[in-house]
Amino acid sequence: MGCDFMSSGIRNIEINQDFLYHRVTATTIDRIILDGGIRAKKYIKGEVFEDKGKNTANGTRWISLAKYMPDLVWSHNSSYREFIAGQYAFVIENVEAVKTEFVERNFGYYRMLSRLPINKRYSAWCDEYQVKDYIPLDKVVGIKIPNRKCSFSKYCMSYPKDTRGIDFFLEKMESVGGNFPFIDVEEKKIIEKDTIKEYIRQMR
Repeated sequence: MGCDFMSSGIRNIEINQDFLYHRVTATTIDRIILDGGIRAKKYIKGEVFEDKGKNTANGTRWISLAKYMPDLVWSHNSSYREFIAGQYAFVIENVEAVKTEFVERNFGYYRMLSRLPINKRYSAWCDEYQVKDYIPLDKVVGIKIPNRKCSFSKYCMSYPKDTRGIDFFLEKMESVGGNFPFIDVEEKKIIEKDTIKEYIRQMR
């Protein structure tokens, strides 16, 4: 990861094309920090179910990740477009991830393939990667903030003038000692958490 100093609390960052992204919400971040990492369902005690279906409830043994792929990101089959672009997400590097094989969205066929005892993973998303069992927090570079403009997914967030959304996020992080910086992928900036509220307030 390459960064250089710009101003207090804000630096440039080189967005590595190998970064992987895993959606995170204020209702799950404290549990992940307390667990010491992102865990597949099998290893989560008192699992949080309210986020099921939004790319944070993982499979029994596999953790879903999206990769930013410029030639695919606007495809309807892009998990980055659907789940990551308009949301907060962990930015992850240097993990042993498996590139899934793309299959059309036929749930029965996909489920059958996923149960086969072969060394392949399948997905209805063309840019999904998967990591088995666990991702430790030392693989997390920071937390991606939502894109400024997002209207193509039901998971898109908006930026009001106030900072109530980020206030709740920071409160949950700080309650368990979380200290991740935030990353603006669009502008290639890394923002320390003490600066993020003002940064978001000034976003257009």
